[in-house]
Amino acid sequence: QWYGELRREYDTNILPKDDERSLRFVEAERQRHGDYRQSPKARTPYDIHDCPDHPPEGYPMQWPVLEVLDNWSPDDATPNHEIYQGFCIFDYRTELHKADNYRKKELPFIVRNDPAVARTAERWNHPGYMEKLLMGKEDTMRRAEYSPNNHFMYWVDRRSRSERRRAQKRISDRRKAGDDAHNGFGRGEQEQMAEAIHELEDFNKLKGLYEEAKDYVEDHDDDEAQEHFQELKKAFQKAREKKNEQSIENWKPPTENLRMTYLDWLKHANVTDDNLG
Repeated sequence: QWYGELRREYDTNILPKDDERSLRFVEAERQRHGDYRQSPKARTPYDIHDCPDHPPEGYPMQWPVLEVLDNWSPDDATPNHEIYQGFCIFDYRTELHKADNYRKKELPFIVRNDPAVARTAERWNHPGYMEKLLMGKEDTMRRAEYSPNNHFMYWVDRRSRSERRRAQKRISDRRKAGDDAHNGFGRGEQEQMAEAIHELEDFNKLKGLYEEAKDYVEDHDDDEAQEHFQELKKAFQKAREKKNEQSIENWKPPTENLRMTYLDWLKHANVTDDNLG
């Protein structure tokens, strides 16, 4: 109900429908913040701003993910206006027929200047609107997720219900004692992390030797090689079982699910880099 009332207030009194006004607003914002352009290192055989009516061969252009991340690190929140862009950009008002051709081929693309999207962008950027939208009823406890860094991983809790309850009780007891405790995040102490890395390297080395020996005995009739392969197979199976047991025993959730009001969330989220230290 509150959302319907909020939309009626904006759609009727504050920002009544005017497609041209909304499109002008979006273009002005684009100019103010700076438009994204193709990086000189990311060349494509087609012009993403003037694509042909039908998808060219090899569309969309792709690059190694490390090359893309090297151009703009996910740990750097500063806008980088030179990006790797392989998707065609179509103007809703003049190139909708092109977008339809690409859609029929089930290929991705970007559409700009859609009046419906422009209206949403204008409304979301209107002072006070997002605060009203996100707050809703001020005392409503909403789901939030806490991470010790800027990474939010997809994960499934591998612990049993009793293990989760015990872990949550330990965190709760520490918080009552005044400790700013959080639920693990799978990071551990630096010494434990280093040890785990070495164990993983040893495991991967053994896995490589096992796979090489397996390939060799499949192509050669060699009794000595077959005996060596069986020894490696037993060692690899034992190492894999140990690795699985350790991963379950030491596993901790990479982020923590919480509940808080919008104003509490905003207090934590609205922090700039210079305040983090």
